[in-house]
Amino acid sequence: MSVVGQDVYRPVLAAASEHLVAALGRARFRQWFRDAVVQAVDARAVRLGVPTEVHRTWLEAVYGPALTDAFARVLGEGTRVEVVVDPRLDAARVVRDALPADEREWQRSLADSRPEPSFLSFVPEEGHRFALGLLEQVMHGGPDLAPRSIHLFGEAGAGKTHLLRALEGALVARRPGAAAYLPARDYTRRVVHAVRSGEPGAEAAVEEELLGRACVLIDGVDDLAPRPRTQRALESLLDAGAARGVRFVLAARQAPQGLLGLSDRLRSRLLSGVVVRVPAPGREALGRILAARARSWGVAWEPAVGDEILAKSASTAGACELLDRWALVSARRDTPVPADWLGEIATPASPTSPREEVVRRAKHVVADHFGVARRALDRPTKHPSRVFPRQVAMYLVWRTAALPLEAVARAFGLKSHSAASRAIQEVRARRDADPSVETLLDGLLARI
Repeated sequence: MSVVGQDVYRPVLAAASEHLVAALGRARFRQWFRDAVVQAVDARAVRLGVPTEVHRTWLEAVYGPALTDAFARVLGEGTRVEVVVDPRLDAARVVRDALPADEREWQRSLADSRPEPSFLSFVPEEGHRFALGLLEQVMHGGPDLAPRSIHLFGEAGAGKTHLLRALEGALVARRPGAAAYLPARDYTRRVVHAVRSGEPGAEAAVEEELLGRACVLIDGVDDLAPRPRTQRALESLLDAGAARGVRFVLAARQAPQGLLGLSDRLRSRLLSGVVVRVPAPGREALGRILAARARSWGVAWEPAVGDEILAKSASTAGACELLDRWALVSARRDTPVPADWLGEIATPASPTSPREEVVRRAKHVVADHFGVARRALDRPTKHPSRVFPRQVAMYLVWRTAALPLEAVARAFGLKSHSAASRAIQEVRARRDADPSVETLLDGLLARI
């Protein structure tokens, strides 16, 4: 949020602040000068705005000499400091006092305060309520009504994780221990730990613990592609669960037939249940999602805030994260924060997203290894020296960035996901047929 003078005279205040911190200590500086703003500077005087009369009186009475000395060091001897009260700064101070101190506190506060996902807070696209209806059948239906296995698929931000967590919460609220929610990577860790323990029956114990639930929810099945041991464990779990009446809900970015790297046996198990696409929300639906999410926080919704969040966010996840940060501060203040504070509330910007960084690094590593120009990997080519490096780069991105095939295709200038799929399959076939290719790929993966 900006007020008069804050941007124009920021360098002056920053330079004087260094001297004030040295003279007063960081704690006292933060207490009394954090919300001060240089509003005007001329040849002989500085006007310093502060939020309250208490600030003005205290700064003049106690820190007057330190103020004069700090600004004299920056602007020259004889500079006079005038301290004035600006009510706008008091409003800013009230908001800033509600902000977490740093990013670590932000994440801790969000984790402690963020409302649990629920079916009421899920906002499906109009005409696509089938997935929600199926999960409500799992929650309410008798043994013959709900399907034994449901596979939800859709791109990132479609709401698959929200639905799984909402179902878990609803089932556990009715009967503690009735459901188990597991990201695929957590399930892998359980299986790997059991295998590496070498204890007889360790793997069976992992399976038996899950079979004791009425419903098992596994998120991110895509992550099992390079993990054949975990796939076999999941095959066994699905088979045993079917015999014992356990219901399964699984989620992935692709339908089972599009999940590269899964065994035919596991793919057939997934296809034997109900397969449902969960579409990603459009802009209008995302606006409704943000409004519903604000209500779940117990915060009065401000449409202007929603418009600003949509303008600042490139993805559904980013919009929801910014909404949560806004709602956290609004709840602390017991009144909605103005939209012009979103810039200060937002997650600190990074040059690229984690996935974009993986794409960049994969292309750099491949270009360096094969001795091709980095730009040669960005667009389709039939040049013999570039085809395989491009295929390898796509394979590395697919393995490490967890991007859907459509996104992999876009990252390499392709028009359809099928071309990316063929490239990845070609690399996998060469890897399986030639141990040296497998060694090459492992070495490149280690460099990303």
